[in-house]
Amino acid sequence: MRKIKFFGAILFLYIAFSGNSAFAQGGVGIIGLMQGRITKADGRGVAGVTVSVVALGSCFDWEGNTARTNPFGYYRVYVHYDCGLLVLTSRKGMTFSPSSMVIPIDTNYDGINFLAN
Repeated sequence: MRKIKFFGAILFLYIAFSGNSAFAQGGVGIIGLMQGRITKADGRGVAGVTVSVVALGSCFDWEGNTARTNPFGYYRVYVHYDCGLLVLTSRKGMTFSPSSMVIPIDTNYDGINFLAN
Protein backbone atom coordinates (compact mmCIF):
# COMPACT_ATOMS: atom_id res chain seq x y z
CA MET A 1 0.00 0.00 0.00
CA ARG A 2 2.86 2.34 0.82
CA LYS A 3 4.47 1.77 -2.58
CA ILE A 4 1.20 2.56 -4.36
CA LYS A 5 0.87 5.87 -2.52
CA PHE A 6 4.52 6.69 -3.23
CA PHE A 7 4.20 5.98 -6.97
CA GLY A 8 0.89 7.83 -7.07
CA ALA A 9 2.57 10.88 -5.55
CA ILE A 10 5.44 10.64 -8.06
CA LEU A 11 2.98 10.39 -10.96
CA PHE A 12 1.05 13.40 -9.68
CA LEU A 13 4.24 15.49 -9.41
CA TYR A 14 5.35 14.40 -12.88
CA ILE A 15 2.05 15.46 -14.45
CA ALA A 16 1.89 18.69 -12.45
CA PHE A 17 5.40 19.85 -13.35
CA SER A 18 5.69 18.59 -16.93
CA GLY A 19 3.11 20.77 -18.63
CA ASN A 20 4.18 19.45 -22.03
CA SER A 21 3.43 15.79 -21.42
CA ALA A 22 0.97 13.71 -23.42
CA PHE A 23 -1.44 13.98 -20.49
CA ALA A 24 -1.39 17.76 -20.67
CA GLN A 25 -1.87 17.75 -24.44
CA GLY A 26 -5.01 15.62 -24.17
CA GLY A 27 -3.88 13.17 -26.80
CA VAL A 28 -1.89 10.10 -27.58
CA GLY A 29 1.54 10.12 -29.08
CA ILE A 30 5.20 10.43 -28.35
CA ILE A 31 6.25 13.75 -26.85
CA GLY A 32 9.90 14.67 -27.24
CA LEU A 33 12.37 17.48 -27.38
CA MET A 34 13.27 19.54 -30.43
CA GLN A 35 16.23 21.84 -30.07
CA GLY A 36 18.40 24.12 -32.11
CA ARG A 37 20.04 27.51 -32.32
CA ILE A 38 19.45 30.86 -33.97
CA THR A 39 22.67 32.65 -34.96
CA LYS A 40 23.90 35.63 -36.92
CA ALA A 41 26.31 35.17 -39.81
CA ASP A 42 29.29 35.63 -37.48
CA GLY A 43 28.12 32.71 -35.30
CA ARG A 44 26.84 34.74 -32.34
CA GLY A 45 23.54 33.55 -30.89
CA VAL A 46 20.43 35.71 -31.08
CA ALA A 47 18.41 36.07 -27.87
CA GLY A 48 14.65 36.54 -27.63
CA VAL A 49 13.61 34.85 -30.88
CA THR A 50 10.22 33.15 -30.69
CA VAL A 51 10.28 29.65 -32.14
CA SER A 52 6.77 28.37 -32.92
CA VAL A 53 6.05 24.77 -33.83
CA VAL A 54 2.68 23.78 -35.25
CA ALA A 55 1.37 20.39 -36.33
CA LEU A 56 0.76 19.71 -40.00
CA GLY A 57 -2.58 18.00 -40.51
CA SER A 58 -4.38 15.98 -37.87
CA CYS A 59 -2.14 15.29 -34.93
CA PHE A 60 -3.73 13.91 -31.76
CA ASP A 61 -5.46 17.22 -31.00
CA TRP A 62 -2.02 18.78 -30.48
CA GLU A 63 -1.93 22.34 -31.78
CA GLY A 64 1.68 23.27 -31.19
CA ASN A 65 4.13 24.83 -28.81
CA THR A 66 6.45 27.83 -28.60
CA ALA A 67 9.77 28.70 -26.98
CA ARG A 68 12.19 31.63 -26.87
CA THR A 69 15.90 31.53 -27.46
CA ASN A 70 18.20 32.07 -24.49
CA PRO A 71 21.00 34.72 -24.47
CA PHE A 72 23.19 32.38 -26.56
CA GLY A 73 20.54 31.67 -29.19
CA TYR A 74 19.62 28.16 -28.07
CA TYR A 75 16.03 26.95 -27.75
CA ARG A 76 14.28 23.78 -26.61
CA VAL A 77 10.65 22.99 -27.30
CA TYR A 78 8.56 19.88 -26.70
CA VAL A 79 6.82 18.47 -29.78
CA HIS A 80 4.88 15.40 -30.92
CA TYR A 81 7.25 13.02 -32.67
CA ASP A 82 4.25 11.41 -34.37
CA CYS A 83 3.44 14.55 -36.40
CA GLY A 84 4.74 16.45 -39.35
CA LEU A 85 5.79 19.83 -37.98
CA LEU A 86 6.12 23.38 -39.26
CA VAL A 87 8.73 25.49 -37.47
CA LEU A 88 8.53 29.29 -37.65
CA THR A 89 10.79 31.96 -36.14
CA SER A 90 10.04 35.59 -35.37
CA ARG A 91 11.56 38.61 -33.72
CA LYS A 92 10.68 42.23 -34.40
CA GLY A 93 12.99 43.80 -36.98
CA MET A 94 14.61 40.52 -38.05
CA THR A 95 14.24 38.01 -40.84
CA PHE A 96 15.45 34.43 -40.78
CA SER A 97 16.84 31.92 -43.21
CA PRO A 98 15.15 29.66 -43.88
CA SER A 99 11.92 31.58 -43.28
CA SER A 100 10.24 28.35 -42.11
CA MET A 101 11.08 24.67 -41.94
CA VAL A 102 8.96 21.54 -42.41
CA ILE A 103 10.06 18.65 -40.21
CA PRO A 104 8.76 15.25 -41.36
CA ILE A 105 7.79 12.41 -39.02
CA ASP A 106 10.67 10.21 -37.83
CA THR A 107 13.49 12.66 -38.39
CA ASN A 108 16.30 14.06 -36.26
CA TYR A 109 14.88 16.71 -33.93
CA ASP A 110 18.27 18.07 -32.85
CA GLY A 111 19.98 20.88 -34.66
CA ILE A 112 16.95 22.64 -36.12
CA ASN A 113 18.91 25.84 -36.73
CA PHE A 114 18.13 29.18 -38.36
CA LEU A 115 20.25 32.11 -39.48
CA ALA A 116 19.19 35.63 -38.50
CA ASN A 117 19.58 38.31 -41.19
